[in-house]
Amino acid sequence: MITTLTMNPTLDMTLTVRDFVPDDSNRVLAVQKDPGGKGVNVSRILTKLGLRVTTITLLGGHTGEEVSDLLRKERIHPFIIPLQNETRTNITITKQDNFAQTRFNQEGPFIDADEYDNLLSLVEQLSVNADVFVISGSLLPGVPVTAYREIINHLKIINPKLKIILDSDGDAYQYGIQAGPYMVKPNIHEAERLLGRSLNSQEELVQAMKDIHALGVELVVMSRGKEGLIAYDGKQMLAVDSLPVHVRSTVGAGDSLIAGICYMLERTDSLKEILSFATKVSAAKVMQTGTAVFGWDEIKAISLEPVVREL
Repeated sequence: MITTLTMNPTLDMTLTVRDFVPDDSNRVLAVQKDPGGKGVNVSRILTKLGLRVTTITLLGGHTGEEVSDLLRKERIHPFIIPLQNETRTNITITKQDNFAQTRFNQEGPFIDADEYDNLLSLVEQLSVNADVFVISGSLLPGVPVTAYREIINHLKIINPKLKIILDSDGDAYQYGIQAGPYMVKPNIHEAERLLGRSLNSQEELVQAMKDIHALGVELVVMSRGKEGLIAYDGKQMLAVDSLPVHVRSTVGAGDSLIAGICYMLERTDSLKEILSFATKVSAAKVMQTGTAVFGWDEIKAISLEPVVREL
């Protein structure tokens, strides 16, 4: 069983325009609304691939109700901690001709101590029977910056065999990694912030993977956009090139990569097979418009197989 936690979900709104001109009126050609947030994105993809996923999130106000309704339309029935304050809306403006994107992400609603305690109780309850637990995204205002460390430490006591995947950024990421999650998936900029140094060469990237692994993380996967990814599990340092597909939107590409990894973790121990499939899932995502979800048809339509090589 795979469980996801999205601390700071969102209503993702994608506006398609012919051209985006700052400080002027821009005509909107199309509007797309989807439930969003990193863990929510993972749940949406895994559900489309036929898995039953336990989805934990926090929602408030009319926007929260809309997010909940959209999730249920996708046959996801989330476990929700109700918030007094309104769930955020993130807006992406996409140019029609070249799919260039401008994003506006809100901070999120304030959460009080009682709401946070309710979340911790729900996480404890739903982690007992989980095999993989994905913790993704930013923290809500009002949540302790050490929250992910607290949650991961608690999960490891409740379910010692649980594979915990952490995907975040900044101080929340720093503290979360201190608890030794099974896997992290930084992009290159998140890895630079995590380690406090620039990563400009392959040698520097390889050393960064080893340094993050040494923090107590069993599997490190660094996503590099069009450059593909690098992964290290203490035994193998593998690189996977990205697939040459037509990119419409990069929103959620990293979440799709995690979804692909989660899907394969329950099916094989082969890191090469895990990374190969996850790369195809991520490629299928970037071919979609905005934050639209996809399934097996889109994955199978990609005829090329990723090249996995050892570094």
